[in-house]
Amino acid sequence: MRKLVFCIADGMADVPAQCERGITPMRAARTPVLDSMVRHCVAGLCHVIPPALPPDSDVGNMALLGYDPVSLYCGRAPLEALGSGVAHVLPASAPGMDLADALIWRLSLVRLRDTPQGPVMDDAQGGGIGAEEGKRTAQRLAAVLAAADARFTLHPDTAYRHILVQRGWQAAPAANPPAAGPMGTMPAITVPSAATVSAAPASAMAASGTVPPGVCANGPEGPHRLLGQPVTAHRAALPSEVQGALRLMEEELRAMRGPANGVWLWGQGVVPRWPSFAALHGLAACMVTGISLLRGLGRAAGMHVAEDTRFTGLPGTDLRAKAEAALRFLRPVSAGGMGGDAAFIHVDAPDHCAHQGDAQGKRAAVEAIDRDLLAPLRQALPDAVFVITCDHITCAATRTHERGAVPFLIHAAGADAMSACPSFCELGCRGGRTVSGGPALLELARSFM
Repeated sequence: MRKLVFCIADGMADVPAQCERGITPMRAARTPVLDSMVRHCVAGLCHVIPPALPPDSDVGNMALLGYDPVSLYCGRAPLEALGSGVAHVLPASAPGMDLADALIWRLSLVRLRDTPQGPVMDDAQGGGIGAEEGKRTAQRLAAVLAAADARFTLHPDTAYRHILVQRGWQAAPAANPPAAGPMGTMPAITVPSAATVSAAPASAMAASGTVPPGVCANGPEGPHRLLGQPVTAHRAALPSEVQGALRLMEEELRAMRGPANGVWLWGQGVVPRWPSFAALHGLAACMVTGISLLRGLGRAAGMHVAEDTRFTGLPGTDLRAKAEAALRFLRPVSAGGMGGDAAFIHVDAPDHCAHQGDAQGKRAAVEAIDRDLLAPLRQALPDAVFVITCDHITCAATRTHERGAVPFLIHAAGADAMSACPSFCELGCRGGRTVSGGPALLELARSFM
């Protein structure tokens, strides 16, 4: 059986109509390795994001791992809690407590701009706040919150990404939906009663991989979707006690006068119970990534998660170190490896640059993936099956995620050219195969192993 190398370049695809002369960063990038792969591959477009769900990284990446987001989606925050280690200290792990007692929120530090119509989302990434400054800021907010409301615990992570845990959440009332936003009218946050939660047996949850109804119902959208838009109506959807916690934290942020002056709470849910990747696919797999979300997805899937301080989740991440981590997992035990079957390697840099409106940086990120990740992997594993794709479109011109199919490439050494794609980019892949969903793409890749 061949090894599988699955590279997820987060947000790599763009919108040609929004790019200068219609040339996207993918098309402009110099990628000799990908250019050689496309001559012997299956390539085309994959509809990774289901129509009913938002085009976000949690949805897209779980689909690419072979999990159906429509039935198993748990919200972004619980996955990040698993990835950052917060899940190990949740009430769910304490005697006499269960998952229903802890609702987990993603807490993003953001920059808001005051206007006559109220605050507007100016920057979804904390005004460029750095990793250490963001952590120190969150630590200060955590102390303020702990002194004021024992129901909430803020767990600092890095830069603008943090986790808020809410205890006793089932008592929170549902809120009225805010006015229509860019994605249409947003449903209210619905919270099941204690009776509803207790009616869902833990064994049934574990077997089905689902969580109680309403736990991860649509709350406020991610801040990246609201750039340049008023946020007051979206905040009005939050339960009153959550709004109170938010006000406390923002008062402290204003006093600190740092690059971030606002807090955004979203992606709420409880820790998922999914069948393992090995049980679903019969493969021993690892996750190589620099961000908490993907580490959490890997842990939720029972994968080996490679950790290294050189994996930063930023454009400067060490891609050669990521390649070596994947190789260590895939090498036979006799050669000092772990004898694994599949390595999923996630690179966040294209998405990060696109959210900054940096099309040139996004192009450079794609070139770095080709040069520093794919080149050494292909040299070391000439007989492996390679998959290169992304979880969603991130448009550098609008700095937001967009809905639509994304390019994919499946290369296996010795295979004949099996697609009509002249190049690996958004337009070049239109003449290839169309795949309906991330799980279907993974199954197609497995057929070459």
